[in-house]
Amino acid sequence: MGDGFIPPNMRIVARSLQCNSAPINREPEDNVIEAVETCYGTPMLLIQWHPEAFNADDIDEKYHRNILIYMTKVGDTYYRKQKMLLELKKQFQFKGQ
Repeated sequence: MGDGFIPPNMRIVARSLQCNSAPINREPEDNVIEAVETCYGTPMLLIQWHPEAFNADDIDEKYHRNILIYMTKVGDTYYRKQKMLLELKKQFQFKGQ
């Protein structure tokens, strides 16, 4: 995640550093954004997840599946909230505007 993708209501609070103990098959990048927080206290969850590592036979299958289920529920909740807000705007519009 580069700095250009951080919305104005968020700030970077942690970045990665190179280390000598990285796994042999990995080359970690310096200065990668690892954590952000909202400026207005809105709760949020950020995770670093590699879906390409998902394997249905994996012992961590439940972990990966729970991430997908959570993302689905969050997306559905956001959609329903936006729909409700539009309905409220329509219902309470002032006739003079």
